[in-house]
Amino acid sequence: KQSKRLAREEVSTDRHQDSESQPAPEKNSNATPTTAVDATQKLSAALSSEETRKQQPEHKRKKPKLSGQHLKVDVSNSTASSSTEESHPRYSFEVDDTDHCETPLQAYRDILDVLDRLAKSLHKTRATLRIYDPYYCDGGVKKKLASFGFTSVINRNRDFYDDIDKNLTPGYDVLVTNPPYSGMHMEKILAFCSESSTKTQKPFLLLLPHFVYTKDYYQR
Repeated sequence: KQSKRLAREEVSTDRHQDSESQPAPEKNSNATPTTAVDATQKLSAALSSEETRKQQPEHKRKKPKLSGQHLKVDVSNSTASSSTEESHPRYSFEVDDTDHCETPLQAYRDILDVLDRLAKSLHKTRATLRIYDPYYCDGGVKKKLASFGFTSVINRNRDFYDDIDKNLTPGYDVLVTNPPYSGMHMEKILAFCSESSTKTQKPFLLLLPHFVYTKDYYQR
């Protein structure tokens, strides 16, 4: 056993000496570490890609992807703007949304013969006949009458009753309107038309519900 142990130690000693006696590999002083090469190549590629992107037309450029933090939006200004818009009414006078219904095209088609006879009696054409609608909804009356050739239509986003009080109603040849049915609008428009017809002989055409003729203000 002792002789075997001595033999093993001699073999181990010989191997250790052989490894020490072998020359170590020479280091290449000109070699660049792998990490530095990779970094240089990536930087060069990135600069080249960015330069190419800038040279492309605007509509062909690829937009950079946004991370979650870039998608955060400050809505404080938009909210303030929205609330400001809502604080200003679309109309300069008080309105009831249930009254705002545009008159259908057929209703105007039904009175074309009357308007043509009136224009002829005034020695005017469809284009020069002045038609006044004092109640503004969405401005549809001007487009619809213009489709029949009546292009001198007055329909403004104004307070009709305020214009009456201030004597600011425009000059016209005929008043044509589909008045609001709520409140006292029908009574007021009949009073205006009756007075105007008496003073200036201005004709008027009103689209009213059939029950109006049963009202006291209609009889008056």
